[in-house]
Amino acid sequence: MDFNQIYRPQTLDDVVGQQKAKNIISKMIANNSYRSMIFSGQSGSGKSTIANIIALNAGIKIFRLNATLDGISEIKDILKEQEQLGKPVLLFVEELQYYTTKQQQVLLDCLESGKVILIGTTADNPFIKCYKALVSRCLIVEFTKVSPDDIKINLERIIKLSKSSNSYSDSVLDYISRLAGGDVRNSVKILQLCEEQYSSQEISEEDIKELIPSNMQIGYNGIDSHYDLLGCLQKSIRGSDVNAAIFYLAKGLHDGDLLGVCRRLKVVASEDIGLANPLASIKAELACQSAEALGIPEAAIPLQDLVAFLALSPKSNSAHIAYSKAMEDVEAGLGLTPPEQLKSPLFKNYVYPHDYPNHWVEQQYLPDDVKDNVYYEPAVTSSFEMQMKEYWEKVKNNG
Repeated sequence: MDFNQIYRPQTLDDVVGQQKAKNIISKMIANNSYRSMIFSGQSGSGKSTIANIIALNAGIKIFRLNATLDGISEIKDILKEQEQLGKPVLLFVEELQYYTTKQQQVLLDCLESGKVILIGTTADNPFIKCYKALVSRCLIVEFTKVSPDDIKINLERIIKLSKSSNSYSDSVLDYISRLAGGDVRNSVKILQLCEEQYSSQEISEEDIKELIPSNMQIGYNGIDSHYDLLGCLQKSIRGSDVNAAIFYLAKGLHDGDLLGVCRRLKVVASEDIGLANPLASIKAELACQSAEALGIPEAAIPLQDLVAFLALSPKSNSAHIAYSKAMEDVEAGLGLTPPEQLKSPLFKNYVYPHDYPNHWVEQQYLPDDVKDNVYYEPAVTSSFEMQMKEYWEKVKNNG
């Protein structure tokens, strides 16, 4: 018996959190008009649950695939059945990001022909992990981490439906909700463990601790999710506190989140150390490759050196700030037309810098409406950046 299946919400009203997603889907259900969508968000945030609710309400034939198991042949089988039906079908694809570009191109053809309405789910960023042409034709619906308060509401609903003989105090339900780390599915699994192991008793926090893995307590107890733990790791490195950084590395690896730790350390190397120590990104990549090859617990050996190196390195976020400023202009719709000399195929009046002393010649690269904008400012505390600044000032002044 799986509580997550038996007590999965059957209506949008029973889904906790995700108000933005529910508003979008409720209008589609009310109008019985569906469009292709990609549900993006962390595990246990309600993506599959809302997809199932659509399936219950849609008046068309529904097919389900999982990208980790099903391939092009299964998609073709669905298309054959669709041809026989003579009308569009609804296709759910779990873990969409695992389809190759070729497989996603097949889905794209189905969408453009009007044969299929796609609903894909992914825990990754679809703008990075999914085929861009497919993403551009789908509505991206973001699912956010579910709050402990909302998770608690769902637990109370299930306890009532299951007619549990156990009793749960508010503080115990709060405890389970925090342990879940924003994942509703995790909270239901904990509740199910309690129901299977105990009967007709007042459940305590100690009872729960006896049932769940010890590393779950380390990872989540007092910290709402492993993302918060990774944030503590990054902030400690950014603050150059090597002791705290090593401590949060130990917590992360004890929790078993090797991939999350490695990803975050690669981010830290570029975002927080950046150009102040150009070796940081290289060292982070090599150390993380080594750690992933070794696995836990030996992964700690290269990572402990890396974390200490990053924490003790000089810091600069100048490139990160420059990118953020540039993105603000991009999102504001600026810079749509690049200078003529940069446009293909003629590159009219483009001057080739390598034909000039010091491989530099003055010419305009930014679009006219942002040509005077300054995005990058070197960090004055970074000796490497100041050396580069001095070099280019000398080149341009003598150019």
